[in-house]
Amino acid sequence: MSVEHPMAKTESAEPILMQASTTLLTLAFYQNKPGKAKKWFYATLFLPETYDDTKTAALKLFKNQLSNTEATITDLNLRCTLQNREGEWVWAEMIPAEWRALVISMKETNPRFEVRVMEIKKNKEHERRLATCMQ
Repeated sequence: MSVEHPMAKTESAEPILMQASTTLLTLAFYQNKPGKAKKWFYATLFLPETYDDTKTAALKLFKNQLSNTEATITDLNLRCTLQNREGEWVWAEMIPAEWRALVISMKETNPRFEVRVMEIKKNKEHERRLATCMQ
């Protein structure tokens, strides 16, 4: 069953349809924007079907906190909370294809599970390498 996500509107005001879910997901974003206070922002939503659907929702939810006002989903990365063997809480990488199963499993073992939305900072060296690869 598909439902319209209330925050998911495209530029043309067309709704983005997402699968209905009863699993709640908390997204966390750390604003590190020049000239703005450095602080955490949070959002909660029903678990989107895919990794990219989640990045699309995050882009809309945190658009005012992102450094790059032209950001797209390729400018975002998602990481999950995980307790390492030293007992420290860290942000761990995820395989996008395993997104939904991983989040549901993590939520079952840790009700306070969060996903961090990270803005990928691109620098001139990154852009040069990307241009070289595209030739």
